[in-house]
This record gives sequence, structure tokens and C-alpha cells, in this order.
Amino acid sequence: MTHKLVLTQDTDLKEAVLLLDKNGNGFLPIIDASGKLLGILTDGDIRRAIIKNETNVDKIYNKNPIVASVQE
Repeated sequence: MTHKLVLTQDTDLKEAVLLLDKNGNGFLPIIDASGKLLGILTDGDIRRAIIKNETNVDKIYNKNPIVASVQE
């Protein structure tokens, strides 16, 4: 992964938790190989995954986040 605080769908759950902790803002974007935003992983998603014993990041992140465009 080239971006230090960006995840991909195949990111390991432990790595995702470590990056969330490093980031400190409670969420990380999930991107595809071309850099397109696929969704957002939050610390709440991680908590719910632990409760459900789910370790696959692809199954726990929000695939429909609210996004805003930046106009120049």
C-alpha cells in the first residue's frame, strides 16, 4: 500500500486498527487500485466487527459514505 493512512478492501483487520490508532481521527478511507473511494472504515465499524468476530475489512466498512466535492 503506497498511502500510509488509506486502506484497501484486502487490508488486514489488525493493520486497519493500527492505522486508525495512528490516524487519530476515527476513520480511514477505503480505496481501490485506481485510488477511487470505495467507502469509509470507522472505529465504530471495528467495534461492531469484534462483536461479530468478523475479520474481513471488506465486510465491515461503510460502502455508502456521505461525500462532498471540492470546487476550485
